[in-house]
Amino acid sequence: MFHWLVKLLLAFLLTTILPVLLVGGYLTIEMRTMAFKSALEQASINVDRVKKRTEEVIGVSQDIAYRLSNDARLKRLATRQYVSTYDVYS
Repeated sequence: MFHWLVKLLLAFLLTTILPVLLVGGYLTIEMRTMAFKSALEQASINVDRVKKRTEEVIGVSQDIAYRLSNDARLKRLATRQYVSTYDVYS
C-alpha cells in the first residue's frame, strides 16, 4: 500500500508542480526580456528628447550671437555697463 502512495505522490508532483515551474520560469524570462526592451526604448526616446532640446538651446544661443555681431546698436546695449535701472530705459 505504501508503494502506491509513493507512485500517486510522484505522479501528482510530475503533473502539477513540474509544469507550473516550467511555465513560471518561461514567463519570468519573457517578462524580464520585455521589461529590458521597454527600458531601452524609453532610454532612446529620452536621449532623443535631450538631444533635440540641446539643439534648440544652442540654436537660440547662435541666433543671439549672430544678432549681436551684426547689429551695432544691440551690441552696444548688451555690452554697456548701466549704473541704475533707470539708465536701461533712457
